[in-house]
Amino acid sequence: MTVPSDGTTVAGRRFNSPTLRPLRSRDFRVIWLGSFVSNVGTWMEATALTTLVARETRSATQVAVAAIAGFLPSAFASPIGGALADRVDRRRFLQVTLLLETFFAGLLALVVGLGERRTAPLAAIVFMAATVNAAALPNRQAMFPSLVEPEDLPAAISLGSATWNGGRVFGPMLAVLADTIGPAWAFSINALSFLALFGAWMTVTLPSLPVGVGPRLGLVALLREGLGYIRRTPDLRFAIGFIAVLAGTAGPFIGLLAIMARVRFGIGAAMFVTAQGLGAVCGALSTTRLSRRFGRRGTMLRTWFVLPPGLLLYAFAPHRLVAAASVILLGGAYMVLFAGAQSTLQLGSAPEVRARVLAVFSVSLSAAYCAALLISGRVADAQDIQVATVLQAVLTVLGLGVLAKTFPRWWRDASTESAHQDAHQDR
Repeated sequence: MTVPSDGTTVAGRRFNSPTLRPLRSRDFRVIWLGSFVSNVGTWMEATALTTLVARETRSATQVAVAAIAGFLPSAFASPIGGALADRVDRRRFLQVTLLLETFFAGLLALVVGLGERRTAPLAAIVFMAATVNAAALPNRQAMFPSLVEPEDLPAAISLGSATWNGGRVFGPMLAVLADTIGPAWAFSINALSFLALFGAWMTVTLPSLPVGVGPRLGLVALLREGLGYIRRTPDLRFAIGFIAVLAGTAGPFIGLLAIMARVRFGIGAAMFVTAQGLGAVCGALSTTRLSRRFGRRGTMLRTWFVLPPGLLLYAFAPHRLVAAASVILLGGAYMVLFAGAQSTLQLGSAPEVRARVLAVFSVSLSAAYCAALLISGRVADAQDIQVATVLQAVLTVLGLGVLAKTFPRWWRDASTESAHQDAHQDR
């Protein structure tokens, strides 16, 4: 890295803004770019799959099943993966899981290329790939704090979310192009994109486990230790409860974008998935500045009020462009809330248990989302997709009441919090 005469690095000058400061770390930049390439491939596959199922079946329930196949494994594989991440060699764990994800993505491309169009076998392959990903994710997330300075961690989490949602912006557009020559191409490109992430992780120096952690404990004991740590830490209980309520009330609109696009507007899912990704990227990049102004808890409370009117606008949008604009709004609000909950979790957990805590977070998120998505899909089939979306808006209002009742300290602090208070509490 080039160093100017005043002693500051070129990267330090280039990424001086609080939002971009984590990119000063060479290791973080490499992982960030590799993740972006991989996430573009992942969203190519997700968009191609839901578009294919919606086109073949026009069933919200079957689209929900295809989406659930990619999320449900977090409910059981994440805790196991989190415990293993605190016990085994992390580099080897990364290598094995990334190669397995590449294999399943290639298998999906092969099966679709041979003409398979039924939801069940396609969802089964996605389920196996998602099981590997769910087991691997706590390991990757737990190493994030070691890539940046502690004060840059919230911004690093937001930038990490931006790569995931940046994939939502470009992946669907590329999926549409690939679909003109066959959906199997989208799945093939996804398989190749994992190699970028594999190469990125292999070039960074990975942290070692703290002394005395992991090998001396069995898997069950590690899981129990992680759960006990969460029970003793109020901020962690809040973050896990918060994400469950968010995913179980507003979350289902994400999984049913393809049905809204197909049934109401007669188009593919790409426009709405891209709109959500654009909104989420904007939300992720604005999270740090919003938190500095209102505090993290204050930002989360204010942002929650965006969800109900945004869902109602989406439900009754008279034109697809209005619907896409509302999806941008919803995507941004959802990401600000998600990043706030994950920052609370990362900052409140010790390094030696962080992977297991993140695994429980994933369980809470995926279990609530999958259950709510399946219910919303059944409502959309029995009634209408608009009815299902209005129900989500109503539940989001009720969800805020549940959070206020269950976590009164968060409600009180969020109503009066300043950025200074939030920063002080994080130290």
